[in-house]
Amino acid sequence: MIVSVIALVMAYVNLEDQQDAVANQDQESRYSSVSQLSLDVDQMIAENPRLISCFRDVECNAKPALTRQEQDKAELIAVYIVDFYQYLYTQLESLNYIPRSGLFVFAHTPEASSTDENWVTWGETIYMGFQNSALACKALKDGEDAYEWKFVHAVYVAPDNICPDLPNPGPSPHPYS
Repeated sequence: MIVSVIALVMAYVNLEDQQDAVANQDQESRYSSVSQLSLDVDQMIAENPRLISCFRDVECNAKPALTRQEQDKAELIAVYIVDFYQYLYTQLESLNYIPRSGLFVFAHTPEASSTDENWVTWGETIYMGFQNSALACKALKDGEDAYEWKFVHAVYVAPDNICPDLPNPGPSPHPYS
């Protein structure tokens, strides 16, 4: 009887270890996917040097001015970037890195010490992406209904009014938020 109980306990412990290993592997896979997409965004911008100012200097200020085709390409890249930010936000939320409020937390604030470092780092990346690109803000504004309320709200209430033309997304559609 004691041998059966020990075997049962060992099987349970082994199952818990396997579940932990699968959860860790899932987390690593998600994080790897996010990191790769971030590199893809950077590469896309780097491959279009005349568009860099659209994503680093708030406004597109290439000299000579962008052609209509270049402007269209910059707008498409902006939509891709905002889609990436939404995906990033969702993945970090599902990994429980984002605080319940869903708001950005910055390294230089007291809240950073009680917030997952991954959210502080990636949240600042998202924040800077919108702060440095009027096109990214326009893409979010134009497609607001396609994005998660919590994500839009976090950008809307972010310090320094990073997307000044973004309308208030209104109260949360979720009673638990």
